[in-house]
Amino acid sequence: NEESEPVRMIGVISTIPGKGVAVTQKCVSDALVADAKKSDDRSLQSVRREPEASGDDLFRALFNACNEAILLIDFQGMVLDANPAFLRQSGCSMAEIITLPFQDVIVEPDQQRFVAMVTGQRSGKTERETLSVSYRNQNGTVVPVVLTSWVVVDQANKSHCLGLFLRNIGHELTWAENKAVLEKQVIRSQQNVAIGSLARGVGHDFNSILGGIIGYAELALYRNAATIDPKMQDYLKRVLESGNRAKNLVQQMLRFGQMSTKTLEPIQLTQVLAESIRLLRLNVPPSIRLNSHLTAKKDRILGDSGQLHQLVMNLAVNACHA
Repeated sequence: NEESEPVRMIGVISTIPGKGVAVTQKCVSDALVADAKKSDDRSLQSVRREPEASGDDLFRALFNACNEAILLIDFQGMVLDANPAFLRQSGCSMAEIITLPFQDVIVEPDQQRFVAMVTGQRSGKTERETLSVSYRNQNGTVVPVVLTSWVVVDQANKSHCLGLFLRNIGHELTWAENKAVLEKQVIRSQQNVAIGSLARGVGHDFNSILGGIIGYAELALYRNAATIDPKMQDYLKRVLESGNRAKNLVQQMLRFGQMSTKTLEPIQLTQVLAESIRLLRLNVPPSIRLNSHLTAKKDRILGDSGQLHQLVMNLAVNACHA
C-alpha cells in the first residue's frame, strides 16, 4: 500500500515431484495464512491507534465547532478555556477572557447564586446543575443565559475543573414579552367589544329619553313663542342646547359601539367653542376663572361639533385638576 506495507501475496506455486510434496504444500499454505493474519493484525492495530493518537484533536474540534457557548473554569471561578461560540457571544478575545473571574461579569443579583453553585460542585454536593443567570458582554449589554455546569474529571476520576454550557435565551425572552403584549392586546380588544355592546344599549336608551326631552322643549318654546316670558324662552333654549349636546354624546357612544358612521358637517368653530365654554363654567370650581378670546372671522370648518365640544371639555377639566 502507500505506506509500503505488504497487503497480500501474489505468486505461482509449482508441484515438486517426490514424497515431500504434501509437506511442502502444507508449509506454503501455513505461511500464507500466517502472513495474512499478521497483515490483518497490523491493520487492526493501525485502526485502534488512530483514535488514541487524535483524541485531543477530536475533542478540540468538537469544542470549537459547537454552536453553544462553552467555558471551562477552575473551582475559584477563573476561566481556563472558551470556545469560539462564547467569544462571539461575549464579544471578548481569548486573551481577555482567560484568567478572568467569570463571576465578575455576572450581574449583581445572580453572582451569589453562581458562587454558591461553584462551591457546591467543588465540595462534591452536586455534579450537574442548571442555573438562569445574566452576564454583561464586552459592550455592556446584559445577556440572559441558561447555564448548565458539570464537573470535569480526569482518567483517575479526579475533579479537574467545571464545564459550563451557556445557552442564550434572549430571543426566547423577547418572544415571551411579545406574546404577553399580544395577549394584553387581545384582552383589551375583548374588553372594547364588551364596552361597545354596553355603549350601544345605553345609547339607544338615552336616545329614547332625549327624544322626549328635546321634543317637549321645542313644543313649549315654538308653539306659543309670543306668550312666553323672554326669561323662560332663554331657559328653554338652554334646555334644547343641552339636549342636543347630549344627543351628540349619544352619537359618539353609538359610533364607539360601531353602530353609527361618522358624519362631518360645516360648523362655526367659534360658536361651538362659545357653547362649550358656557357649559364649562358650570362644571369648574368657583376659584378658577375662565378667559376666552374668540376673534377668528373665518371659522367655518368641516367637522363634528359633538367631538369638538368633548375635546374642549376634556382639556379644560384636565387643566383644572392638574
